[in-house]
Amino acid sequence: MKYLLKTARPKQWSKNLLVFTAPFLALDYSLSTLIFSLNTFLIFCLVSSGIYIFNDIIDFEKDKLHPFKKYRPIAAGKISVKSATLSFIIFLTFGIIFSFSISFLFGLVILIYILIQINYCLFLKSKPLIDIFCVSSGFMLRAISGGIPKSIDLSPWFILTIGLLSLFLAI
Repeated sequence: MKYLLKTARPKQWSKNLLVFTAPFLALDYSLSTLIFSLNTFLIFCLVSSGIYIFNDIIDFEKDKLHPFKKYRPIAAGKISVKSATLSFIIFLTFGIIFSFSISFLFGLVILIYILIQINYCLFLKSKPLIDIFCVSSGFMLRAISGGIPKSIDLSPWFILTIGLLSLFLAI
């Protein structure tokens, strides 16, 4: 379990705090919004962890040769590819199920996030500019998702600001 948690990269979960942006800026601090936002955060943690595991599965042969990545649990042989694949499937399956239980639209956003990130892991990360847009879209989808469960109106200024900030962070 220790190695699975390390592969899930909890240090990266801070990116998922973006889901709190829309309710915060809409000044919606109700308990129900907080609960929805917290659930959205947890689902993004689950799904993004699944994507990190998938990335490590795809790259484990290359990671074995890397001076730092060779210590990642899959590359180091601490977790088998079979166990990692099962974890990836479980994380994404539960993330999808939970997201659709919150709302259909949020479930679609999670599916789009997963599709973009899987394609990024497989071949888009080696494509200049497209790689930046893939990473940026992950930030953008997180921020937008924070407004979905409570139908918070996302202004064009919110979309523009978050979009440009996402591109900045990706670059």
